[in-house]
Formats: sequence, structure tokens, C-alpha cells
Amino acid sequence: KCLMTFTELFIFKFLSDLNILNKDENAVPIDFKNDFNVGKLKCLKYYISNVRPHIKSMFPVSDTDNTTIINGLSLKKEQNQDELFYGILKAFDEYGELRNIDPSFKSRLYEEFLKGTTGKKQLAQFFTPRNVIKSIIDMANIKKLTKDSKISDPSGGVGGFIIESLLTRTGNKNEFWFEDNELKSKLSYTSYDYDELTVILGKANMLLSLTDILENNPSLTVDFSKLLHKTFNLANNKIIGSLGVIEPETYDLIITN
Repeated sequence: KCLMTFTELFIFKFLSDLNILNKDENAVPIDFKNDFNVGKLKCLKYYISNVRPHIKSMFPVSDTDNTTIINGLSLKKEQNQDELFYGILKAFDEYGELRNIDPSFKSRLYEEFLKGTTGKKQLAQFFTPRNVIKSIIDMANIKKLTKDSKISDPSGGVGGFIIESLLTRTGNKNEFWFEDNELKSKLSYTSYDYDELTVILGKANMLLSLTDILENNPSLTVDFSKLLHKTFNLANNKIIGSLGVIEPETYDLIITN
């Protein structure tokens, strides 16, 4: 819950820094600075009442599993946690802009939050270090896959293999494009996990990895959501690694831990 809360507020600050969050449809200011300036007595109430609903309208929940990029806020406005919320916002404000975050930052963040938790052991979750992921991606010759190739990770977790594959490919700036208001990519990426929280983190992770195209298309956030929902999927079965949800012959590459 702590990680989910941090990730949601990270997304809030990130979208504000990209100038994607300004005012809602009623001209109510919803950017980070405005919420922070509301002060420690009402900032959480303001966020939950005004900012959060708008972010969810920008990035709607999936029709299939009801997840989006911000599903995990653990703070409650009726519990007088505004001062705590204000302290978190203050730390983000002092840190500075989040426009250009090192991709390895997110991987390290997730590992530090999640390793050694009882949840990890119960779900048989093992978070692969980024240097190992990168080595495997290099061996898989991701760059040589041709257009319309399909990549799948049947135990995707927070999206390490998918995101690293994407980042390895996006040296080519034409990897993603909009066509008829639909965000498309040269390759098809699919990840499965049966833990709802890691699916949400994977979606947030991918969004942060598409900063350039998001910043250049700020009005098409709903279309970004469609791509995130298509990529990260909540598996209905309880097979460890979700191996039962994929048909191997439908993919050009299956890569996983």
C-alpha cells in the first residue's frame, strides 16, 4: 500500500511537470503546485475531491480488470491525514521535476519496496534485477524483431522485461505513433500477472517510459490507457507465473523470469 500510494503521487507530480495536469473541465486548478499550496489542512481533501477523479478520467480503468495507473491511494480524507499528505507533497516539491527519470530508478524503487515482504513470498514473486533483465534482452536480439512481432511475459510483475524491451527498441523514434487517434507500436507487447497491484504498477511503469510521446500528445491520454490495458493484463488463473494464460505459438518471443 505504501508503494501504491507513492507511485500514485509520483504519477501526479510527473503529469503536472509535463503540463498535462492544469485545470479540469470546470476550470478548477488540478496541478501539483496548486494542490500543494492549498496547505496542510485541506490538501488531501482537495486531491481526492478534485485531482484524483480527473486523472482517472484522463486514464480510464480497464473494462476487463478495472485497473488503471492510480488505484492504490491508502490515505483517507475522513481520517485527517492532510498533514501527512502535505509532508509527502513537500518532499516531492523539494526533489524537483520528474520529467527525465532514469529507467533503472523505477526498478530499484520496486525492488526496495517489495523484496522481503510476506506478500512477495505468498505470491511467489521474484523481482529480477535490471542488469539481469538487460542482459537477457540483449541475448534475445530484441532489436532484430521485425514489425508486428509479438512479445509476451507470462509472469510480468511490474513490467521489467516488457519495459526494457520497449526501451531497447525506442532508440528508433518511429517505434510508436498515433493513427486514427490510436496509439500503435511496431511490436506487440503483452504481460500477465495474477496480482492486481503489480499489474497497476506495470501500467504506471510503462507510462513513465513513454514520456516523450506523452508530452507531445497531452490530449490523447485515453488512447495511452488503451495501450496500457492491452499490454498489462490481470490473469484470472492462479498458476504461478500465469503460464496457463498464453498460447506459445502465437508469440515470436516469450521472455520471463
